[in-house]
Amino acid sequence: MENNSKLRNIASTSGRKKQLDIVTSDIDTDSDCEEIICPAGKLRRILLYDSEEESNSEDCEPNFTSEEWIWEDKENNSKIWQYSRIPGMNIEMTEETTALQMLNQILSKDFWNIIVTESNRYASQTIGDTARKIKKSEEKWRDTNIDEIQAYFALCILMAQVRKLNVQSYWSRKSIIETPIFGKTMPLLRFMQLSHFLHFSNNEVVDKNDRLCKIRNIIDYLNEKFTSIYTPEEYVSLDEFIMKYNNRMSYNEYKSSKRVRFRIKFYKLCESKSGYCIKFQTYTGQDNMNNSITNSSENVTMFMCTPISNFGHTLFLDDWFSSPNLFQKLQSIKTNAIGTVKYNRKNMPKDLATIQLKQSEAISRSCKDVAQQILESVCIPEYINRGRPSAGDVPKRLQSKCWGHFPRIIPPTEAKQKPQRRCRVCTKHKKRSETVWECKKCLVALHVPNCFEIYHTQVNY
Repeated sequence: MENNSKLRNIASTSGRKKQLDIVTSDIDTDSDCEEIICPAGKLRRILLYDSEEESNSEDCEPNFTSEEWIWEDKENNSKIWQYSRIPGMNIEMTEETTALQMLNQILSKDFWNIIVTESNRYASQTIGDTARKIKKSEEKWRDTNIDEIQAYFALCILMAQVRKLNVQSYWSRKSIIETPIFGKTMPLLRFMQLSHFLHFSNNEVVDKNDRLCKIRNIIDYLNEKFTSIYTPEEYVSLDEFIMKYNNRMSYNEYKSSKRVRFRIKFYKLCESKSGYCIKFQTYTGQDNMNNSITNSSENVTMFMCTPISNFGHTLFLDDWFSSPNLFQKLQSIKTNAIGTVKYNRKNMPKDLATIQLKQSEAISRSCKDVAQQILESVCIPEYINRGRPSAGDVPKRLQSKCWGHFPRIIPPTEAKQKPQRRCRVCTKHKKRSETVWECKKCLVALHVPNCFEIYHTQVNY
């Protein structure tokens, strides 16, 4: 009792962190809860959190802005990727399609073969182990098949609809509580045998470091099916999903401030309009994959977004996921992002913590790419240029403070003695005008002196 009270005191020491809504969304973290009733265990290993909102100490650093992120008070004109997919079902479906036919499309024979193969394998390994004593119920074991496994799962579904005190009660012949369908489908002994040997993976080849190794085959199968049978619309959301679970589990969470204190947490990527689950992942306390130096929220988001990468989807996030680093990574995989963010998130502008916004008010901050900031701040030595010059802006155009940029007449070529080219500044302003002058360093055609000065002194020329 004393230990439990200490845990509750620790879990309730911190209050709600101050948050800043950048863009609001319709995400509700704990909107759905599913309940699993299991016998209470004597010992429990739990993941304890210190605040009401989950946070990562690596992500939140109060009043800190990295030197690599220089924010400017101006309009942020980020690139908006266009959605490039055709949403809808990728399997044959008509008005006469039944629920059973849809289930068979998702849970095909490959799914049931995995369960049948691994269950028979586990039974053979257990019964053939000479180091243990064989139980009487195991002596009558016979290999199962797909039909029997499907009937077993059908009875499990019925158990969730017809609640009774224990499993044996479903096979009771007392007229007041009898449910005949269970006894007509299979004997109680056979149901208990299947429950005992039910397996989803080969114990001899599983990755012991993976806490979900026992069901990894099923998780991968379902994620692949969810992705292949349906193409989601443009707007998708990523959020946490909570399932109540009071039994013993190494990655079971405990949060005293929540209605569901003991729970298992999932990450779900869903279509915003229909709620269709595109991909899910179970939180096991191992979000930092492969000893990555990035934080957990970035790892989870990038992993969950693999099915929607490079298609121009718009992703909605809450403040546990959002950060400047993450949004930059999502831009690189052609994914738009909208969400709320904590003001003390790493690399966030410091002044946002003190700004009070009224309803319908908005502010904007812009930050250049880190590589662009470096090139604009260093002195680049002279190199021998080979090949055709690039049509885009060159980093050296802003280096007049280090070296002089001088105009010259465009050198003659074999085709023309007095060649002319379009002025870069005039072209930027949609004016068709040619000149005989160019910058000697940048090799960019410019009118002298106005366009020449504008190009070398203004960032947005």
